[in-house]
Amino acid sequence: GDALLELLVHHYHLSRAGIFRCQGSVEEAELVASTGCMEALAADDPLVQFALLKGSMVHINARDLESVEKSRYLVVMPMLDHDDVLIGIFVVEDMLFSMLHEENLTSMQVIISYFVADIDLLCESGAIINAFPSCPRPFADELVRLHRVVVHGGAPSRLIVFAGNDDAFPVLQGIKSIQRGLDFSWFVSMGYRHALIVLLPLADEETVKGYLYRVEQWLKEQHGVSMEQAGVTVRFALLGESAPETYLHYLFRQGGLT
Repeated sequence: GDALLELLVHHYHLSRAGIFRCQGSVEEAELVASTGCMEALAADDPLVQFALLKGSMVHINARDLESVEKSRYLVVMPMLDHDDVLIGIFVVEDMLFSMLHEENLTSMQVIISYFVADIDLLCESGAIINAFPSCPRPFADELVRLHRVVVHGGAPSRLIVFAGNDDAFPVLQGIKSIQRGLDFSWFVSMGYRHALIVLLPLADEETVKGYLYRVEQWLKEQHGVSMEQAGVTVRFALLGESAPETYLHYLFRQGGLT
């Protein structure tokens, strides 16, 4: 919160402003970053209530505020997570009036939205990394993004695990080296068991078949063997509405990593 507020203060000449942490509502909002002398959030302030109603940034110069009573604040922006749950609220009590125009406010909203999305993503991908400490952050972040696409009715994505013992290690490393630019991979070793977990974004069954065919062809060209002959097992998981780490637990079991 401090870094975000410092950026906003510098660019938009804010004299009194604050970011409050919320847990679904503005009741008992906690001040986590501020500049100037900020008091507790006025939860019943007309501009705060109007911003919550709209679910977006509002300011005193907005045309649709004619019916709103006088407010303590100049600008209010709710901070919502990917499920539109209120996790914070940004308010400005005083700023250079010449900076209070539509172009600045639009860019301010973009900066805050980007920050909130990043924090929201880090919280959810953090749960994956807590369960699997060796999971790379980019892999966890992309898994969360693609899981959200599925939950909101978008195209499916798939996870594939290639697993084997020590003898299959060079082959698994080779498969990792031929990944498409779109894919995310994570190589795991636990004792004598090794696995390559691949995340295929927005992949239907035909995409998966094409991907596996390319891997099989590479194996035949480079090693003269099939997947089975190389001692590599392959298992799949289709992302659904369960928590993202659920599918990783399943693949770890299928790959003999537990």
